Amino acid sequence: MGIDVYLKWNEMKDEDHKAQLGKGFQTDIGDTGYLREAYHGSPYATQMLVPEAFDEKLAGEDEIKTAQKSYSDFVKLAEQKEEANKEPCKVYASY
Repeated sequence: MGIDVYLKWNEMKDEDHKAQLGKGFQTDIGDTGYLREAYHGSPYATQMLVPEAFDEKLAGEDEIKTAQKSYSDFVKLAEQKEEANKEPCKVYASY
């Protein structure tokens, strides 16, 4: 189980939506406007934000860097689309 977050913008093309679907629940394609976080497993965004709050073993550094880049890419894409379309994007979460 997991949380899927999708970014939508005006004049979004079919290939944009297909890119968000990736190869099935990818955690490293934030640049397409898709974020994925699993309920069970790792990494959790909260563990990356405040790792000291968790007693469990933390996710590996490579996993953390990949997830951080995906989140940054997601925000960067939203900013680009909002500037280009002169209106906010919509964000949908499925969980």
